[in-house]
Amino acid sequence: MQGRDLSEKEQLPLVLLSARGGEEVQGITRLQKLVFLAQQGGLSDDPVPALELDETFDFEARQYGPFSQELYDIIDDLSSDGFIKEERATTSSGNTRQDYRPTETGREAAEDSELSGRDQDVLLGIKMLYNDTPLLKLINDVYSEYPKYAENTTLDLGSL
Repeated sequence: MQGRDLSEKEQLPLVLLSARGGEEVQGITRLQKLVFLAQQGGLSDDPVPALELDETFDFEARQYGPFSQELYDIIDDLSSDGFIKEERATTSSGNTRQDYRPTETGREAAEDSELSGRDQDVLLGIKMLYNDTPLLKLINDVYSEYPKYAENTTLDLGSL
């Protein structure tokens, strides 16, 4: 169903994925944290403001921190509709992870996004700051700044 109009919520992860030349985001956990941090304005020491969108995702505490089922479903829909390419990868610990990048159609849709230039800059800034951060450090940093999202963690926080 390519060529359809995308909602603001659908545009958000697509613009994020298209930032930095469409650089891959490794894993749904990282993608969830990037969107969460974009909505929050990053961490307190970051020079990134919060997004100014009319609609944002609701996040709840899950086993790896802030999680939005709606964001998860939108990513799945964008993939099914040909805007995002998902590739399976095996981590060094032997787990399977989904990696995400925009397709050509997705990049074109991101270029045509109706998100403000300011919000697009926020998404670029978040991706620049955190996409290369080791995942456990990213999770720990989010837990440190937003402790209510660590309530349901299955991670040993003492080892992070």
